[in-house]
Amino acid sequence: MIVLAFSTVSLFFSTRATEKSERPDGMASPWLYPTMLGLGFYGGFMQLGIGFLFILVLRHLLTKNLAQVNAYKTLIVALYTLPTILIFAWMGQVHWGLGLVIAIGGMIGARLATGLTVSRRGELWVKVMMAIIISLMAAKLWV
Repeated sequence: MIVLAFSTVSLFFSTRATEKSERPDGMASPWLYPTMLGLGFYGGFMQLGIGFLFILVLRHLLTKNLAQVNAYKTLIVALYTLPTILIFAWMGQVHWGLGLVIAIGGMIGARLATGLTVSRRGELWVKVMMAIIISLMAAKLWV
């Protein structure tokens, strides 16, 4: 819960590099790959809140704008979730009906979010929505 709160607050504090949307030298931070490896272990073990953590790390270490960071995050999560789904399906532990409902909801949400993200005030929308969602998630974990 502390990590989620920290990641939410850090979104609203930009650094000089993120104001320009890229590092001055055009390169990713040298801490990016070890940090992503650590997040991979955490995501494989826990999964809880991993998307928010990917956004936090990519935002500050890759220093791209929030729309690009969200696209990278979505690709990364899809890449390591697919093998997991296949393993659980092979073990007969997937509820396909619920999964389909969640997938449809995710596609609708992604479509709506894409329109907001690329709008003039898209980055602000993303920050506010993430703050609300993370706060609700933290409150649920606390109770």
